[in-house]
Amino acid sequence: MTEKSNTLESIRIGTYIDISNGSLYLSTYLTDFEPDLEGIDEADFVTFHQDSFGKQLLGKKINDIVNDGESDFHIMAIYRKPVVEESDYLGSISLRDNPKVVEYHAGWKNYKILEAFSGYQIGRAEIFYFKPRTPGKMIKDRNIPILMKKKIADPVELSTFLSGRRLNTMDIRFLNGSYLRSKQYEYTLHFNSITERNEVFKKYCQLLGIENINLDLLIPEKPYILNKTGHPELFLY
Repeated sequence: MTEKSNTLESIRIGTYIDISNGSLYLSTYLTDFEPDLEGIDEADFVTFHQDSFGKQLLGKKINDIVNDGESDFHIMAIYRKPVVEESDYLGSISLRDNPKVVEYHAGWKNYKILEAFSGYQIGRAEIFYFKPRTPGKMIKDRNIPILMKKKIADPVELSTFLSGRRLNTMDIRFLNGSYLRSKQYEYTLHFNSITERNEVFKKYCQLLGIENINLDLLIPEKPYILNKTGHPELFLY
């Protein structure tokens, strides 16, 4: 639920704006501080106030219409700070034709899947992430991913280290031969056996506080939505 104190009547510099053209619902941040253009984690994109789109936004109110050059967008909401919506959504999951391979979209800055590998040892890891943003400070080359140099063998410790960071790519191989790859929070997990797969996801469900997922019931190559009920729902296009 949004606090009234966080809602604004008109758009100012330094505010978050939700816009929609009927098919897309996006959040933008209007700024006059050029380093912000390197990326604000809490918005889909950043708008500079001197750009043509930024000039349109400034002073507009909810239900006003702006155009990005391709389509009309309605202004849906205006905030002083980003709003974190409560949601039952926990990601999407699918099995490959090889049932020992699972694809999982975990959502923004979610590394809890690593904690489900507690007790495992990381043999090799190649991880790239982006420098954190510091409001009001120039961060040089923030959009250039940097290689993690710290050596961490414990998946739980790695999850803690990555917490709050923007991940670019991650390639991890465990000592038992299982491995995990991720790009922008799209995880591909390769297990040695179906038993191991089920044990890891049982632990993951416990970490999320939901009922265990019976992966054996999923149709391979079909995406399922995972929510807080713990019952995967087939995603219909």
